[in-house]
Amino acid sequence: MNYIKVEDIPEEFVGLANFMGIDKFIEFCNEYGGIAIYFPSKKTLLRNGRNREIINMYNGKNIKDLARAFEISEVQVRNIIKSSKC
Repeated sequence: MNYIKVEDIPEEFVGLANFMGIDKFIEFCNEYGGIAIYFPSKKTLLRNGRNREIINMYNGKNIKDLARAFEISEVQVRNIIKSSKC
């Protein structure tokens, strides 16, 4: 679609179009145009993997070490472990 230029794209989407490339952005708009999409933050994307790792590393007595290793509170580690047992 050589006739669509960056100037034709609404300002709030120019960064995304530049990141994806114009052709991919047009495909994206064709597929998802007109719907509201929420993009999670990188931190949110990584949280499930982090929690899974904490659960795998938990040995029944290393909450403080896990909290330090993952830079979260001991309460957060306990909550992650508790939620995995539900």
